This record gives sequence, structure tokens and C-alpha cells, in this order.
Amino acid sequence: MGNGWRHAAAYDGVDADARLDAAIASASAGDVIYLEKTATYATDRTINKRLKLIGTNAWADGSEVSGGTWTFDAECRLEGMLIRDPSSGNGVEVAPGAAHFAISDCVITGTVNIDEDIARVTDVTGGGEIVFTSNTSGRIVDASAGIKVTDNGSNTIGDIA
Repeated sequence: MGNGWRHAAAYDGVDADARLDAAIASASAGDVIYLEKTATYATDRTINKRLKLIGTNAWADGSEVSGGTWTFDAECRLEGMLIRDPSSGNGVEVAPGAAHFAISDCVITGTVNIDEDIARVTDVTGGGEIVFTSNTSGRIVDASAGIKVTDNGSNTIGDIA
């Protein structure tokens, strides 16, 4: 199990997407990857190892997922990111098998689809949407006003501390 950290900007690549892909490829399960400041990540990607991805600031000139869909097949955490692009339906997809997935301190203006039990979303704002698919039994905690939550399963929606 890894316990190291990586900064995406330290990797070779022609753009932020290529550098992030290189950081993910070299990371071990349990590692932390710090995303580049003001970077827009627009490429579709699947992340299938347990990682923590930390953006620089979701509210002002921070790291953002925009124009691409990130699919998570493993336990991961996203922090301090802007997740956007509702016009194209892109955003974040949490697949079955990504138990204990978490999003915190993010601005969501796109869509986050969660198809996994035991997902936790805390301290998010934005105007986007979080959709729990059928047969899920996760929970959402402390979503700020403006976030639409659709529950097609049996999830606990609200402040459950």
C-alpha cells in the first residue's frame, strides 16, 4: 500500500491531462495526487486504484474537471475541485466496486452519478446534480443549497453527521 504523494505538474506531458495520467500511472494504492493550479482536465479517464486527488481551490482559479468524464472503479477521494460541464452530461461517474468513495469541499456545476453503496458527499455547493442510481444505499451529508439530489435507491439524504 502506498503512502506517498505526487504533484501532477512534476510529471512529463504536453498538457495537464497527460501529466495527471502519468502521475496516476506511477501512483500506488493509497497515494495522494495534488492537481495543478488553474488546470482544466478535459480528458475522459478511468481511475481504478485507491487514490486521493486534491485540487487547489474549487472556488477561484482552481483545478477543474471540465469536458471529460472521470469514472472511478476504486475507492477514491476528491477534494477541492470544480466539477462542471452540465451541458454535455460529463462530470464524475462512480461505478460499482468503488466502495467508500468520497467527495468533499468541491463545487459541482455538472453531474455526479453514484452507482455504489457507501459513498459520501460532504460540503459541496454549486448548482449541479448528484444522482444515486437504483439499488444504492449510500448517504449524502451537508450538501449546500443549489445541489439537486436525485435518489433512485434507498439513501440517507441530509445532515447525518
